[in-house]
Amino acid sequence: MPKLISHHFKVFNYNDYYLYFNITKANLAPKNVAYMTKDMKQYWKPTLWHSDHATKLKSLNGIVGSSASIWGDSVATISDKKFIRPVTNLSKNFWFWPESRLE
Repeated sequence: MPKLISHHFKVFNYNDYYLYFNITKANLAPKNVAYMTKDMKQYWKPTLWHSDHATKLKSLNGIVGSSASIWGDSVATISDKKFIRPVTNLSKNFWFWPESRLE
């Protein structure tokens, strides 16, 4: 992302650590959802690219948005009811990001 921005591209941040959620029984455990939520609130900003904090950009210049991905490698064994609440709780922290975290 930093190289693309330096060449005047507009980009979406698809951070590989904070914005990807794989639906598994372990990931849906309340303690794991709580950890992921806390970690995201504490560390992730739209300027953080990749899981390496050293690549954090200095501004939102060139970043036009970001996106989260939710998928299930073993979703056939998990009912909709078992994943909708944890995924909804986790996604609220991303979709309704406080304006102060954007700086």
